[in-house]
Amino acid sequence: TYLFVYLALSHAFPLFPSSLEIIIAILSGDVVNYLGNRYWVFRATQEPVQRQGARFFLVMMGTLLLQTGIFWLGRRFSLLPEIILLFLLPGLRLMANYFLHRIFTFRASSSP
Repeated sequence: TYLFVYLALSHAFPLFPSSLEIIIAILSGDVVNYLGNRYWVFRATQEPVQRQGARFFLVMMGTLLLQTGIFWLGRRFSLLPEIILLFLLPGLRLMANYFLHRIFTFRASSSP
């Protein structure tokens, strides 16, 4: 979801700043992520969506800031080519999200 949305936005709106494209792409992927985590990964459907969604939002915003910051630093200082950042950073965020969601977002319902 993330890479597809980023590439679609960057081609459809070439004047958009790439940081904005990244944020939109990440947030669209987060919606898919929440539904997958709630219903399949953690099977955490007992808790109200509002409470669980608020914790999910906190985790996602924290990791979004981390991912966007690293992406910006990588592009700003030419640490890695953009395509490498686009493939590495989602993996980093995926690992951080899983552990944070397991211990914080879906903690009441997740199995050990």
